[in-house]
Amino acid sequence: MCCRDLLLQKSAAALQAPGSPVWQEVVDATVLLAGVIGGLGGAQCRTVAAHAVHNGLTHLLQSHGTLHGEKVAFGILVQLRLEELIQGSGLAASSRQQLLKFYSEIGLPQSLADLGLMDVTLTDLQRAAEVACLSGFRLHHLPFEVVPSQLMAAMVSTDAPTERSYAGRDFDPDLAAIAPTA
Repeated sequence: MCCRDLLLQKSAAALQAPGSPVWQEVVDATVLLAGVIGGLGGAQCRTVAAHAVHNGLTHLLQSHGTLHGEKVAFGILVQLRLEELIQGSGLAASSRQQLLKFYSEIGLPQSLADLGLMDVTLTDLQRAAEVACLSGFRLHHLPFEVVPSQLMAAMVSTDAPTERSYAGRDFDPDLAAIAPTA
């Protein structure tokens, strides 16, 4: 069984039995997977948008009660949503849906509301997105450019249903939606 499958299939059981053999198996797989991705792939293979989202959200006072890992987990959904919206990636859409189910099973946040940010203002969210998009942040290791309005759109739609087809569609950051190409 590959690390990804092990994590998806056994994490819920592991969380119910800390210190058990299944818990140790999940911990080992987590460390191994993170180490391989970070060691072999470097900065370009990491969840670069996920950590940028974390960094941006830390500038919101309302997020200070949220754990680092919860913000990064949410940021992974944001990164997949960006790939979906900007690149039209069906694989990212499928992965996001799979992670939403997994997150639900193990209690990770799937939306801004799950992070306790249901009352965040657009101004605050804009500020968080601008911080995440600052020059020099890892977000710029993505293979496409991301501007704050696109990041905001992805942040507010992490739990949105997946589009059936992205063919012939472009991302409109002003509408924060996918619109047919004219």
